[in-house]
Amino acid sequence: MNTKWNVGERTQKIIQYSSLSIAGLSLLVMILFIYELASPFSRLTISSPANAVYASFFLIYFSLLCSFHFKNYHPANPNVKSSFRGFTIIINQQLSIISATAWLINPVYDWISSLLLFITFIFISLLGFLWIRDIANQNNKKMRQMLQLNKSDQTQTDLEQSQKKPTEQVKKCGIKKILKILNSILFVFVSLLLLLYTCQVLLEASYPSDLGDGERFHLVTSDGYDIKIRSYCKGSAEKGYVLYESGGGSCGIDFYEIQNSLKGYLVCSYDRAGFGKSWQAPSPANNEQNLDIVTQLLDQLMPNKQVICIGHSVGGQICQYYAKKATFVKAIIILDSVPVMKWYYQVGLKKDQTLDQVYEQQQSTIGLIKTIASVWPLYLGSMFIGSGSTYPTGVWQKWQIRTTRNWYAQSLGAQSEQSECNKECMGSPVVSQENMVNVPLIAISAGNDQISCNDRKLTDQACDDYLIQRDVTIQMIKDQTQLGTQPLSQFEQCEGICDHDFVWVKSYYLRGRIQYYLDLL
Repeated sequence: MNTKWNVGERTQKIIQYSSLSIAGLSLLVMILFIYELASPFSRLTISSPANAVYASFFLIYFSLLCSFHFKNYHPANPNVKSSFRGFTIIINQQLSIISATAWLINPVYDWISSLLLFITFIFISLLGFLWIRDIANQNNKKMRQMLQLNKSDQTQTDLEQSQKKPTEQVKKCGIKKILKILNSILFVFVSLLLLLYTCQVLLEASYPSDLGDGERFHLVTSDGYDIKIRSYCKGSAEKGYVLYESGGGSCGIDFYEIQNSLKGYLVCSYDRAGFGKSWQAPSPANNEQNLDIVTQLLDQLMPNKQVICIGHSVGGQICQYYAKKATFVKAIIILDSVPVMKWYYQVGLKKDQTLDQVYEQQQSTIGLIKTIASVWPLYLGSMFIGSGSTYPTGVWQKWQIRTTRNWYAQSLGAQSEQSECNKECMGSPVVSQENMVNVPLIAISAGNDQISCNDRKLTDQACDDYLIQRDVTIQMIKDQTQLGTQPLSQFEQCEGICDHDFVWVKSYYLRGRIQYYLDLL
C-alpha cells in the first residue's frame, strides 16, 4: 500500500489532543473578549474586541473539527468528502491567511486577531491534508478491489453480505446521514461567516491615503496605556490657533474642507481615540480622558498656546468641558451642538413623555449600540453604508465609520455619555452656574426656524417630529450662548435648508462664517 499520505498513530494523537487544547484556550480568549465587549474594564486590544471574538470562534471550530477527523482517521477506511468540501477547505485556508495578514497591515493593527487567524490557517491546512489523504487512500482501495474482481468467491461473499442489512444497521446509517447533513450545514455556515469577516478586514486594510504635509501621529498615554493619535494641521499662526473637535462617531476629516481654507490661523484637527486612524483608548472613554489626551497632544502641536476650540455636535460639548477644566481654551465655536441627554428629555417632554420614560429609552440604546458593535466584524453593516464618494472627505468618512473600531468606540462613548449625565442631569436646565465656560461662545445652528415642513416636503407625523426637534435644537443652541462671556457670545442659524452634516455638506457656507467669527474673536 502507498503510505505517502498516511499518518502515524503517535502523530495522530498529538494532533488530536493539541487541537483540543488549542480549542480550550481559544474558548477562554473568546470569553474574555466577549466580557470586554459587553462590560469594558480595560483595553485588551487597540482595535475592537469583537474582532478577536470571531477570530477565536473560527479557531475553536476548525481546531475541534481537526481533532475529530484525526481521532477517526484510519488509512484502510478513507472518508472521502465531496469536491465541494475540498474546494471550501481551500477557500477557507486562503481566507484565514488573508485576514491574518490584513490585520497586520491595518493602520490600527490587531495582532491578537491576526495570531488567532494564523493558527486557524494551520488547522484548516491540516484538514486539507486529510482530504488529500482520503482521496489517495480511496484510490488505493479502488485499485485493490479491481485486482480482486476475478475472485468470484470473494465477489459472491461480498454480494451476500451487502444484501444482509440488519434493521439496526439501517437505523444507524440514517442517523449518521442526518449528522453528516447537519455537519455540512454548519461547515458551510462557518465558511460564510469567515468570508464576511475577511471582507470586513480587507475593507479596513484598504484605508485612505495620507493627507500629506501636516499629517502626524503622536504617542500619548492614558491610564498607563500608550495611544497613537493622528492629527492634521494646516495654515500659519499669524492670528492664532484653532483646535477642531469632531462629532460623535466621526473623526477629524470632517473639518478637512473648512480647515484648508481658513486664513491666518494654524488649524489642527485630530481623530479621538478609537476613531479614524487613532488607537483605541482604555475604558471609560469619557470627557476626562479626552482632556488628558488632548492636553498631551497640544503640548506636541502648539505648546503653551491658547486655542479657539471649534466643535461639531458632541464635539461642541467637549470644547465646553475643556473650557471649564483647563486654561488653554480662548474661545469656543459650536456647530449644531446640544447637550445630548438634555435634548432627548426636552424632545420627549414635547411628546408628553416623563423623565423616567425618556431616561429608560436612552439606557436601552446602549445595548443596541453594543449589539451593532458586536456584529460589525461580519461586514453586514458596512455593506449598507456604501463605499463613499470620490472626494477625500467622503472616502475618509465612509471608511472610518465602517470600521469595527469606530462602532466599539461609539458604544464606549454612549455609555460614558449617560454615566456623565444621569437622570437628574438630564432634567436640569442648560443655563446654570455650573455650566458657565467664562470664554466667548459662538453658536451656529444647522436648523432654521423659517424652514417649514413644506420646504422639506414633510407631512403628518414626520412633520410633527421635525418641528419639535427643530425648535428644541434651536432653543438649546441659543441658550448655550448665555454660558459664554458677553458681548462676544453670539448665535446664528444656517441659511436655507441645512442638516446636521452641514460641516462637510455645506462647508462652503461655514468657511465664511467661521472665518468671520475667528477674526472677531
